[in-house]
Amino acid sequence: MPSMISRSIKLVCILVLLLAGQLSAAMLEGTVAVVDDHVILMSQLKSRMQQLKLDPADAALSEQVLAQMVRERIIAEAYTELGLPAPSAAQVGDVVAKTGASPEEASAYLMQMQLMNMMVGSRVVVTDRMVKDYYDAHPEYAGQDSLKLRQLVCGDEARALAARKILKAGKDFDAALAVSGADPQLTEVGWVGLAELAPEAAAALKKARKGEVVGPVQLRDTWLVYLVEERDLHGGRPLEEVRAEIVKTLDEQHRQAAFEYWYSSTIAQRYIGVYL
Repeated sequence: MPSMISRSIKLVCILVLLLAGQLSAAMLEGTVAVVDDHVILMSQLKSRMQQLKLDPADAALSEQVLAQMVRERIIAEAYTELGLPAPSAAQVGDVVAKTGASPEEASAYLMQMQLMNMMVGSRVVVTDRMVKDYYDAHPEYAGQDSLKLRQLVCGDEARALAARKILKAGKDFDAALAVSGADPQLTEVGWVGLAELAPEAAAALKKARKGEVVGPVQLRDTWLVYLVEERDLHGGRPLEEVRAEIVKTLDEQHRQAAFEYWYSSTIAQRYIGVYL
């Protein structure tokens, strides 16, 4: 009767043979990465590339997608080790519908959010100074450089020059309109951001001040003369109006930074091999 030791040796040998068979099959198919004891195959990478509608032959994109797949695996392993329940199909489907991510990416995102909440959710403190610094560093909150304009859209340069001369002399806009041949319905531009204008017009108006006449500016087969009625920062939002929005942004930034620090330390404790 075989001893307990001999049976154990046989069992180990069988497991080694089975594992070797699985690894051999994987190597034949093409292994692109290993995370601890988990193998990522070339076929899996190609399938993910196809899901994302990316060219599998693009080496740079393949590396980026593979890096994401490795990250997903590491997060999944950490998540499982903590005994957390897997995201539900409904949760994954909701993220896929909202973001267009693959199911694997959506699942990894949900697990990452749960890990972030557990590890750093209660540690983030956003101060008033941090909010003010962020507000000051983002000029879009102050509004964009804008002008209130009237314009004359002329069919030839001679008419545009004649209209410009009248406006420069300080005469009435209607007098300039009369000689310009412009359509009266196109004269009122109103407030417009400098960055929203055609490049030629924006360049001509870049340093224009209130009351200044600018032009003619040629745009294709028309010549435009502008009267700058006002210039100011327009469309700004006061700090108190956007405070909650900034606090949320800063909270997410700090939570993400803390998670990335944890992720880096986790990588150092695992075996990761990339063979692409």
